[in-house]
Amino acid sequence: QGPGTGAPRQTKGATTDYYKQVVDSVGDLKCAIDRLERNSPSSRHQTAIRAANQVEEIIDQWKAEA
Repeated sequence: QGPGTGAPRQTKGATTDYYKQVVDSVGDLKCAIDRLERNSPSSRHQTAIRAANQVEEIIDQWKAEA
């Protein structure tokens, strides 16, 4: 399997680890955007915050379906 084709299918445990990575990453992203917004308020930052919140909602749906 060549580069860029993605990892082979993993076990359910690995999938759980990936979910955790996504959740942690979104949390970090939200904190970073929040700091940016407080330092330099902007409608672009507000849009990014809303987008990060939407990603969080999607992750919550994944968890509910798991």
